[in-house]
Amino acid sequence: MSIEMASEERLEKIRETGVSASLQESIERKSQAALNADPVLRKIRNNNEEKVTSAAQTATLGELLANTLNRNSRIAAAAKNVDRASAERMNAVLGYAPQVSASYTFERLNEKVISSDNAVYQLGEATYPVLTAGLTLEQPLFDLSRIYAIDYANTQGQKAEIDYLAAIAEASHEVFETYLTATQSKARMASLQVRQAYLERQISGERSLQVNGLGDEVSIASLRGNRADVAAEEALEAATYAEALSTLSRLSGMTIRDVKPIVFPRGLLGMETTVDIDQAVEEALRRNPMMLSSALQVTSARKRRQQALAKDFAPVVNGYFTYENEDRAASRFGGGSHTRDATIGVKVSVPIFNAGGNGYASATTAQEAHAAAIDHYGLARQLETELRSTHQRMIELTRSIQRMDTVVSESRKAFQTERNRLETGESVDLAVATRELSLDKALEKRSFYQAEYLKAWGRLQYLMGKNLLRQEL
Repeated sequence: MSIEMASEERLEKIRETGVSASLQESIERKSQAALNADPVLRKIRNNNEEKVTSAAQTATLGELLANTLNRNSRIAAAAKNVDRASAERMNAVLGYAPQVSASYTFERLNEKVISSDNAVYQLGEATYPVLTAGLTLEQPLFDLSRIYAIDYANTQGQKAEIDYLAAIAEASHEVFETYLTATQSKARMASLQVRQAYLERQISGERSLQVNGLGDEVSIASLRGNRADVAAEEALEAATYAEALSTLSRLSGMTIRDVKPIVFPRGLLGMETTVDIDQAVEEALRRNPMMLSSALQVTSARKRRQQALAKDFAPVVNGYFTYENEDRAASRFGGGSHTRDATIGVKVSVPIFNAGGNGYASATTAQEAHAAAIDHYGLARQLETELRSTHQRMIELTRSIQRMDTVVSESRKAFQTERNRLETGESVDLAVATRELSLDKALEKRSFYQAEYLKAWGRLQYLMGKNLLRQEL
């Protein structure tokens, strides 16, 4: 039998063929069989198929966050890892429990005595059955490797719970930030539509002047070019909006067609002044689930090294009990026998050199522990850097929003004044539209800064280890 290697011809054939209809059908058949074979898998399939085919809807931030907790695949996988860690802990504890096994053997023995100086042996050939039933019980009395395995499993159980909280925090933060990105894109599209309408009015005005012989073809061409440029920006923003909705659907398990705008809480502006950044860094290093998980990873790596050292060098003491019931129809002595043997003993095993035949696991687990410690402190530095930069960003965004408040106020006054002048005949409609466009630009820009401030606020909460699901805006 030869092994078909991944030759260039074979790879080229795969590239040209792609996924054939027969392969696709085989994959679908096997996956459906696997999903139907287990009640839990069937439930998971039914729930997820229902979500995919559900009608698209307009969602609020609160609805998205709530659905993310219940439907996000990353959170669900982390929850299953908690169950897995519990099962592994139970298995580790059972490693120190008695090991009981039973055996039942039936043999038909053909024995020929050729020669013997034993007077009781009978020369000749005999064929007879042998029935043996046995019971074996082994009890670890002292095994450091198994003890450290229990400690390791306990630590992994704690880490699984922390990783579950980290998955909730990460998914919630991603939903929060993506939702704000979607609202920014939506506001931006609305603003670009207003600009297109304004340019259309300008083009119409220039055409009217052109009919009367006063228009300028160059001006009209320039306005059309500007309108096309704004339309291209709107199309690009629409793509960004669609991508944000797709991400929200993936994270929340909902089919999203639109998001509702969020009202910026004015009382939140400037909250960074109430945060002592040094204290916030200290709190984040103690509470952030990523840091806690990293610390437990160091602990787990240390436990694995202790377990490996014990397995490589520590003596093992096991107690055992065996019971054997043997029924022989005959024997080399000529007659049959029925015996029952019970044995109780203690076995001490001391590793001398390469006892397991696989070298020394402690050599590699030491490097794992060192790498885990380096990663832990690297994550701590990264967390502190991100916290300080996010806090500073909130300070700068507060200043920008306050300045934009002034711009919006002045633009609104100018628009109102121009509209009043239009009513008295002192202005024209196009001048009012220009003021309205300036106001719309100012409002859109302020809205963008407010969304950026909320993003920074959400990231600050996330980095400090606070649950966004419990925060109120």
